[in-house]
Amino acid sequence: MLILYLSFVLGLEFFSNNIEGAQHYEAIGLRAALLSTAQLPLIVLLAGKNNFIGYVTGVSYERLNVLHRWVARTLFLTATIHGFSQVYGWSRYGLVTIESQTDACWPRGMRTPLIAIADTA
Repeated sequence: MLILYLSFVLGLEFFSNNIEGAQHYEAIGLRAALLSTAQLPLIVLLAGKNNFIGYVTGVSYERLNVLHRWVARTLFLTATIHGFSQVYGWSRYGLVTIESQTDACWPRGMRTPLIAIADTA
């Protein structure tokens, strides 16, 4: 089941994601970021001893904890693919300094609404 889950996520990452030109690595990074975000609710649902998935399926906490850890590892993998593909694509086209100077996400890792409001004012 774990191999199936990992192959499913990697299939979603790379299947039919062959955009030509400079946007190729940007598209890989964007899809990896979306897959990372999509896995967060599953990690939260599997986190506690008395969780909803265990209640519905009747599976013990110990077995679900193994699934929780592997979902977290898959999240780490997709987040790593996101970061490396972004930086590799930027460095390949000489955009690392431009992105680091102009993009609000670069130093913080994410763009919060308060920063977005402050940037527009």
